[in-house]
Amino acid sequence: MRSRAASPRSRTIGWCWALALLAAVPAWSAPDHALFLRLARSIVKVEVVMDGGRYFVGTGTVVARERVVTACHVTQRATRIHVLFGGVRRPAVSQRADMAHDLCLLDVPDLEAEPAEVGRSNLLQIGEQVVALGFTGGASLSPAVGTVEGLHRVDGAQVVQSDAGFSSGASGGGMFDERGALVAILLFRMRGPGPQFFAAPVEWFEDWIARTDAYAPVMPLTGAPFWAKETVDLPNFMRANTLEAQARWTDLQAFADLWASEDGASSEAAYWQGFAASRLNLDASAIAAFERAVRLDEKHALAWYRLGQTFLHAGRAADARAVIPHLLAASEPLARRLIHDLPDIPD
Repeated sequence: MRSRAASPRSRTIGWCWALALLAAVPAWSAPDHALFLRLARSIVKVEVVMDGGRYFVGTGTVVARERVVTACHVTQRATRIHVLFGGVRRPAVSQRADMAHDLCLLDVPDLEAEPAEVGRSNLLQIGEQVVALGFTGGASLSPAVGTVEGLHRVDGAQVVQSDAGFSSGASGGGMFDERGALVAILLFRMRGPGPQFFAAPVEWFEDWIARTDAYAPVMPLTGAPFWAKETVDLPNFMRANTLEAQARWTDLQAFADLWASEDGASSEAAYWQGFAASRLNLDASAIAAFERAVRLDEKHALAWYRLGQTFLHAGRAADARAVIPHLLAASEPLARRLIHDLPDIPD
């Protein structure tokens, strides 16, 4: 950003404006007990019976009257499915399956659970608070409060990455925003340290809710979810996340370079080029890549945030401050994080 840096006076004005606007935005607060109770009315336990009488338990989220969304990997081997809510067990008479996206919609007559309010995952911001709700270990219904740590575009919508932890028994449960609107369905966790919990966006199934076609009797399903394929067939964000979790920075840089060469318009590829370069302490290369990412997508919050961090690492505090107004427009929570890291007194 140095080549386009503003004057000291304009940087100071922008900095003061950002601080004033940020001060007017309330910080995220922990959801209260009443919210958990309200959300719990839309979460059900899914009980699966497989060939040979084997038994499996997962979670489902009610999205309309007598309609329950769950993860297809929960029901994949089912010969019978029951939904348990309020001490009453109801059979699922049919399901609509999208195995590739790992989403199954169950038809459960006479289910009395309340449908969740369906929100929009594409309105989420990095750093925004979310609640994950499912049957931990297949036992008790447990909430996990966390933040959005990544938004990865796949098939026209954003897979949500968060640090709101959940176990396999919670697969099919709901991820809710701070208002209590359903924004995603809990799917899987990647191995490695850090926030590696992922959920499918509601946009992938919202068109199904009011439709009655494409349902089939409950039976075992074929195919594999997008996240369970061979490494070469995984979405690029998963391949990049794996290399990040393993701290393989040189390999990540090579992968991001290949990604960028195949899709020069990808802000994600440019972001990962910058991230790998920053981990290799190549500040100039990282800054150039992050600037390219935000030129391609001015709302790429993580790219703005990492750009600010890299400016700080390079001793360019004034340029880091110039990032704040842009970052504030993309993610208020990340703007708070960057401001916290800045020197106390502007230049």
